[in-house]
Amino acid sequence: MMAGERPASGRWVVLALLAFGIGAVAGVSRFRQEIVVPAERAVAEARRAAGEQDLLSPLVTETRPSEPVLPPGSWQLGCPGDVRAVLRWRGGWAMGTSAGLVLGGQAGQPPKLIGALAGLAASRVTALAEFGGALWLATEGGGLAAFDGSRLSSYRFGEPGLERVTALAVAGGELFAGTFGGGVVRYDGTRFRRLRPAPGAIDVSRVSALSPLRTGLAVGTSDRGVLIIEGGRQISYGAPLDRVTALGTAGDDLLVGTPFALQRLEASGRASTDLPDVHVTAITNAGGGDVLVGTFEGDVLRGPAGPRPAYHPWRKLPGAVSALASGEQGELAAGSAAGGFALSGREPRGLPRPGGLRRPHVSALALDATGGLWIGYFEGGVERIEPGSTAPVAVAGLQSCPGVNHMKWDERSGRMLVSTLHGWFAHDGRAVVRRLRSSDGLAGENVSASLPVDGGMLFCTEKGVSVEKDGRIESIGVFHGLPNNHVYCAVEHQGRVVLGTLGGLAVLEQLRVTRSISASANGLPANWVTALSPLGPGLLVATYGGGCALWGPDGAFTRHPQRPGRFEVNSGALIEVGGRVAAGTLDRGVLLFPTSPEGGPVAGLLQGLGHPDVTALASDGSHLFIGTETGLTAVPVGALP
Repeated sequence: MMAGERPASGRWVVLALLAFGIGAVAGVSRFRQEIVVPAERAVAEARRAAGEQDLLSPLVTETRPSEPVLPPGSWQLGCPGDVRAVLRWRGGWAMGTSAGLVLGGQAGQPPKLIGALAGLAASRVTALAEFGGALWLATEGGGLAAFDGSRLSSYRFGEPGLERVTALAVAGGELFAGTFGGGVVRYDGTRFRRLRPAPGAIDVSRVSALSPLRTGLAVGTSDRGVLIIEGGRQISYGAPLDRVTALGTAGDDLLVGTPFALQRLEASGRASTDLPDVHVTAITNAGGGDVLVGTFEGDVLRGPAGPRPAYHPWRKLPGAVSALASGEQGELAAGSAAGGFALSGREPRGLPRPGGLRRPHVSALALDATGGLWIGYFEGGVERIEPGSTAPVAVAGLQSCPGVNHMKWDERSGRMLVSTLHGWFAHDGRAVVRRLRSSDGLAGENVSASLPVDGGMLFCTEKGVSVEKDGRIESIGVFHGLPNNHVYCAVEHQGRVVLGTLGGLAVLEQLRVTRSISASANGLPANWVTALSPLGPGLLVATYGGGCALWGPDGAFTRHPQRPGRFEVNSGALIEVGGRVAAGTLDRGVLLFPTSPEGGPVAGLLQGLGHPDVTALASDGSHLFIGTETGLTAVPVGALP
């Protein structure tokens, strides 16, 4: 609301709209807007504006013991070292991770993981809070969950914006949950209700942080600023506090972390900068009147809670600080992508956690000649699991390789071909034996996939296709007939090489484009072709945005009569398994298609995967291996839906 305007409802009165302080960036002013209910209607109107009405969408509450939801014989690995939240609980540290909830040190028990395989609706836990005797979990895509020490209770709201929970706080005897897209939900122990800001207050749809206050609640957003709710008052703070990354308190003052500074909002309304030029990621009280501030650079800073504090470097973590927490006895802990750490000693000490993957996001999977499963990570690095094992081991020479796009076992050479964001690697199982980059002659640096062809090797890049043969590299692009330079996949079919590009299909013969097909021709579902798989005499074509279609020998495209609408298939996530074709999708998990349109309905696998974004698939005939943004799941082929 601009200065001078009145709120939409005549029952609300704007008492003040004033600029104060100097912004973190020169020339930028802060604005404070306070909306107050008239005294005679304060109680009724404040409750109504705060959203005391029930959520319109039905609330489905499921209480179940921590038991597997996938078929017997399934197993799952996540990255319990990717810590997003930390909380002292029942004598130990609870950690919210990309793999689920990790409990460590409770009653002297070994660390325990409660993830999607145990019934958690989504693996990535973003926030933790203790309320009503239970440990509450905020998940990314699975709503809320409560763990009482033995059972999980799931709370789903039936509205996509409410399922991505980003923050939790307990204030005034109630639990508040901030969501990315649905605003703030409050729970009094009996029912859930949505908190609705007063007309004229800032939009709090995209919540990034919550903090209890002595007499209210502070709501931080990712794009609109801070909303303070105290009784019948709602106070909004806009730019430069619009991008809130963390909230905390220092006495009666509110500390606001942003990518640019640590700001202080005093109860009087005055604003000041505690720390300039710092990307704040976490804030907590350290006891003894001190405050801890975590940064994107991995620093933990410590300073007094009073005005104009002098913060000093206190601890250093290996990676951005994602969470800070303190216990009742003065215990301190932090989280990062490298794990959880106790901070009470002179040096950070790793908190106990179960084994798992090195990284959370599995972007490529492939099996070698011995049945070993190779796991490539979006964040970089490759691990391998021996047949019959579930313990990943780093692959020598590829521990720190760039983000992995695709992997393929080359039976001819006995090597694993690894395509990455920065070049291509060939690994013989013991060491990297070859690497190629754009500086070596490849058309582009970002290699999406590679394919052995006619005594040579074909490379799909963001700047066209390159073919190496007899020590010589030749490249082609749109100038030579490709529909687009961004090439994502390649397959040999009927004696020809077929390429999937951002602009459609291309057929190669002797490194010449003999045919180009776009979505406007013959029924290709979409131009962006992400994966290809031979299927009988035809070729299954997967797209990003148009689903899948079978390209027949007659040149026509046929879609399944029961196709589940238009959907996105991720790059390379298409394989034949158990007499069907499995496609990894952006938001529907795995879709399973019969090998012919007349072969039956399309089935889906989503529950238990931990994340709907399936970015890699592989199979050894016994299990289907599924890579997602939060880990790896193996499901027996015979038990697939």
